Amino acid sequence: MTSSNVKSSVFFDASVLFSALYSTSGGSRALALLVQRGVLRGYMSATVIEEVERHREKFPEPLPDIHGFIVDFGFVVREHIEEDELEPWIGSVDLEDAHVIAGAVSMHADYLVSLDKKHLVNSHVQSRVTAVRIVTPKDCLAYLRKEGIEE
Repeated sequence: MTSSNVKSSVFFDASVLFSALYSTSGGSRALALLVQRGVLRGYMSATVIEEVERHREKFPEPLPDIHGFIVDFGFVVREHIEEDELEPWIGSVDLEDAHVIAGAVSMHADYLVSLDKKHLVNSHVQSRVTAVRIVTPKDCLAYLRKEGIEE
């Protein structure tokens, strides 16, 4: 952990939650394991969970138990993102992604972790959204190593 013993926090978007659910390796699962070990605080919103559940039919394998995963790994889930919470982010990101920014900012997350390079993890969005660092799982792990947090 960091020298002040203040834990960094990560907000998972749907792509990272999905990846962590399906894969026992990779950056998404590594971050989830850090949350499970209590090294990081892990956040997501009910809106993110619903997004994963809505897209389950796109994949041939049955979706693992999302709620069991969240409880077992120790994530904090905030309630649904309300429409008025989206307003500050409209224009900075596509409307369908504004809930992710709103969730991460409302939870005061240090990192919003996403695999969506087209809509979230790109210089355009990163320059407009400065309240949270938007990164891939791989980049988040690299930043955490610099903070002294190891996998």
